[in-house]
Amino acid sequence: MRYRVAILLLWLVASACGGSESSEFRDEQLRWREAGISSYSITYLVQAGINGRSTLTTKIVDGEVVEHQGDGRLDIFEARTVEDMFDEIDAADAATVTFSSEFGYPRKVSLDVHADAIDDEYGWEVLSFTTE
Repeated sequence: MRYRVAILLLWLVASACGGSESSEFRDEQLRWREAGISSYSITYLVQAGINGRSTLTTKIVDGEVVEHQGDGRLDIFEARTVEDMFDEIDAADAATVTFSSEFGYPRKVSLDVHADAIDDEYGWEVLSFTTE
């Protein structure tokens, strides 16, 4: 009997830790993957703490970046695919994400890469997304 109670308690604790954001993240990532979109153009505005803002446009063909250009203000941000965006969100210590209602890609993102660090927060907002 104690064994069953212990298992039940562990299950309840584990269920509580995987909150709705984690579930939503995985659901939206799955929706993106099931959409099967491998060629698209995406323009997004990056906000990087004290570094400022920059608009970047990336063209992806068959899952690979083929073109990337920015406005020159934040050249530290490399081209990224939607899969790269999901990876960045997953790796961050904290994230606030709004997903596209149509395809499930991360539409508006705020990341805190290291919770104990200062000025490492950044984010982006997708301004346009078109499939090829």
